[in-house]
Amino acid sequence: MKTLIAIISIALLASCSSYKTMVDYDSSKDFSEYNTFTYIKNQKHRSVKSLYSKRVEDAITEQLSTKGLNQTESADLLVKTDFKVKKKKYMYSSTTGFGYYPGYYYHGRYHRYAYSRGFTTTTRSIETYPEGTLMITIIDRDLREVVWQGIAKGAFSKKDLDDKMVNKLIAEVMKDYPPPVKK
Repeated sequence: MKTLIAIISIALLASCSSYKTMVDYDSSKDFSEYNTFTYIKNQKHRSVKSLYSKRVEDAITEQLSTKGLNQTESADLLVKTDFKVKKKKYMYSSTTGFGYYPGYYYHGRYHRYAYSRGFTTTTRSIETYPEGTLMITIIDRDLREVVWQGIAKGAFSKKDLDDKMVNKLIAEVMKDYPPPVKK
């Protein structure tokens, strides 16, 4: 029973808020001046690109290309991606019982005395789940300043990120790129 409740709780948690996105950018920049981009290579594994990295870069390339930017080595913008996973905890309680017994009960800030007989049992369980954070940082190559940053955060890990999920996440994060010109 506890396992079933745990599975349902985690499924509800994951389905209610599979991920959320956040975007920040330098409002003083005119993004229409940028025409090209390239990726910052991972210093640890310069010659090796994981399947995950390839999926993310392909999705970002598709989004930036549809917005009029071209990929080239001597680019205006540098694109950096980062992915981290933390173990998060979720606590849930389950109370069962029957009968009639006397005792106190609490409802919000009110304490009441009631008569009942029987018993109740409350079980509290803590489940862990992965919370992934995908971060896309776009840097002005000449100024060496971050001009745009997008983040997707939710109950997923690298193994959950297939092509469909990556494309959906990147499209959601980059839907308002480039930001409007401030007048």
